[in-house]
Amino acid sequence: MSLARVKTWIAGEILTAADLNGEFNNILQNPTSLISPFTANLNANSKQITNLALRIWGFPCCWYTGKNLLQY
Repeated sequence: MSLARVKTWIAGEILTAADLNGEFNNILQNPTSLISPFTANLNANSKQITNLALRIWGFPCCWYTGKNLLQY
């Protein structure tokens, strides 16, 4: 499931606890939508990202190494 607005707000509308909780629950219940598929670079804050599979990128001579996109 992807993230989407729970409610569209208009000027002068009052924020209720139910509306606020609904917006936060939308994010908390769909956390993978925030990162998958990647739409930007991922900063791991100097931590390792583990369990990445080695993928072949179109040509048998090229592969993803984790540091460089293509390795020959």
